[in-house]
Amino acid sequence: MRYYHYTYRTEQVYCGWIRRLLKFTASKSTRVNLALTENRADNTDRGKSV
Repeated sequence: MRYYHYTYRTEQVYCGWIRRLLKFTASKSTRVNLALTENRADNTDRGKSV
């Protein structure tokens, strides 16, 4: 960030955006993984192969 001569406040804001984006995408992928795991468990309980 300093390479582009942004102010310190701009750098803080960009880092905040990145943190929130990573947190959002991590929580979203966790929900998808949990849903897939539950679906596989349900199929296994019913005798179906995945």
